[in-house]
Amino acid sequence: TLTRITRGEGRMEDIDTIRELGDTITEASLCGLGQACAKPALSTLKYFLKEYEDHIQEHRCAGAVCDAMVISACQHACPAGIDVPNYVAAIAEGDYEKSVEIIRERNPFPAVCGRICIHPCEYKCRRGELDQPVAIRALKRVASDWYFTNIGPAREPFPVTRKEKVAIVGAGPAGLTCAYYLAKMGYRTTVFEAQSVAGGMLGIAVPEFRLPRQVIADEIQYIENCGGSGLPRGGLPPR
Repeated sequence: TLTRITRGEGRMEDIDTIRELGDTITEASLCGLGQACAKPALSTLKYFLKEYEDHIQEHRCAGAVCDAMVISACQHACPAGIDVPNYVAAIAEGDYEKSVEIIRERNPFPAVCGRICIHPCEYKCRRGELDQPVAIRALKRVASDWYFTNIGPAREPFPVTRKEKVAIVGAGPAGLTCAYYLAKMGYRTTVFEAQSVAGGMLGIAVPEFRLPRQVIADEIQYIENCGGSGLPRGGLPPR
């Protein structure tokens, strides 16, 4: 059962099977060794249940150790699942626009994350086993800065193909991401925000020297141009 889960072939009922088998072995064993042998599996269910669920439902191994699930360790380590190898390859070819498009398939904030992401991808980078990991976050920043300098936030909105309208409460990173991908799916979205500017904690909690306010404004303007309407127009987030 555990092997099937690590291969990406698991089912949610497998979790109950492991738990029931472990409890049965513990209760039925007559020696200390038998009573203890199931504890490692049961303890992982107790403390790492989310990882079991990720393996089964999302076919994702956070530790990037289940070979059947891992396309590349860096991509697998990324919380957003960004296609790191392909966007880095696009940068190597000098195609910064394509690189940003690849990033936006999973994350609409390439310039922001190019500055403040904790880059777990670099800790799993295979190149680091040889010398130093690829500077993945810095490359994301280079590509996104080129994009906004040479192309800018202007773009045609995604076509509206759905009759439903969606209201999103809060223009922080989560709300803006929701607006972006819903617009991409063809929904007409309206974002409601209590503050005078959009961006949420990006502009409130992160200092200017780490995340310039113009970077936030460019990202938000791009999302609004894609179809996320109703965003506050109070200027740049506070410095």
